[in-house]
Amino acid sequence: MPNLQSIAIKKYLFEVLKERYGRNDKFIERLSVIIATKEDFDNFGKMVADLYESGFMRAVDQYKEQFEKSGMKVNIVAEEKPKDPNHRIFGHSEKSG
Repeated sequence: MPNLQSIAIKKYLFEVLKERYGRNDKFIERLSVIIATKEDFDNFGKMVADLYESGFMRAVDQYKEQFEKSGMKVNIVAEEKPKDPNHRIFGHSEKSG
């Protein structure tokens, strides 16, 4: 029986990586074999979202630090009215799964 999650993982990573997918193809192939259940797929998606969010926040903090070194005060705030209070930056909420 084919691993249906394998197809979903490859599609998901292709959408995320775009032109960088090819250089990761062999690893993605091996990874897609071990992600066999919907729960594994959902948890993998949450982990990727966490990686994106932490990288984004790290970059924001680094830019903020650079601006402050230049004498500028930076204040980053969330949008005033979020569309969905449970919605995270990249589409996974803590409640999903």
